[in-house]
Amino acid sequence: MDIAPLPKTRGFWGTFFFWSGGVLCMYLVGRRVFKEQSHERRTLKLLSDQIGPFFPEFDPPNLRRWMDLAAPHLYAGWRAADLSGLSDFSEPDFIEREQRKAEELIAEGRRRVAHLGAVLNIHPLGAYLVEGAELPPQGVELPLRVELKVIDYLEGEGGLVVGEQKTQQQQWLWVLRHSGASWRIHDVSPLHDDITDLSLKAPLPPIIKWERPEGVKVTTELSAPRVGPKSLPPLSVTPEADDDTASS
Repeated sequence: MDIAPLPKTRGFWGTFFFWSGGVLCMYLVGRRVFKEQSHERRTLKLLSDQIGPFFPEFDPPNLRRWMDLAAPHLYAGWRAADLSGLSDFSEPDFIEREQRKAEELIAEGRRRVAHLGAVLNIHPLGAYLVEGAELPPQGVELPLRVELKVIDYLEGEGGLVVGEQKTQQQQWLWVLRHSGASWRIHDVSPLHDDITDLSLKAPLPPIIKWERPEGVKVTTELSAPRVGPKSLPPLSVTPEADDDTASS
């Protein structure tokens, strides 16, 4: 009867390199997978502990309230092909880009059907000063991974063109920039993977160097009742002069 030969056993170095390779692969995969979560933890601590006490619109609960007000405006604008209702929440360039896209769809005989079900969660992934900005909070950029429950698809004369006619959970990258008084949408795009360039941006200057533009007062009373998207108020930002006029 033939006897199968015993397998050769690995020596010390063979075993060492085998397991070292496995550990290295796990380390590299882990760094990629958890890198974004690490940025989120650091950003939340920065916003709540260091910036929020002095600039309340940076505090995560107030940031979430702002998002709950801004998101319905965006989806209402996409649905109506009219982004004018975003003027209190977005930079002019963003409104112009989205309006141009909406008009291009109309010219092609298509329209975007967009309904916001809920903002499920927001994940701040960093806080940076944009190039050329000198005096924060003006010019602070905040990337957010936003989890949404939405209906969002394109239809044409023949019916469905792109997407699915059902409620879906989606993730989007919202990039906010601070105007000196409140947040403004700088860009919005769908997310399909982790963001890998977060550590390449310069950190914010110390909070002692921050100062609002002269004559701007910010309040964070965001508990207004829910009304139509075009009349939802943003963060209340009024010049000091307006306060004096109202009180007289």
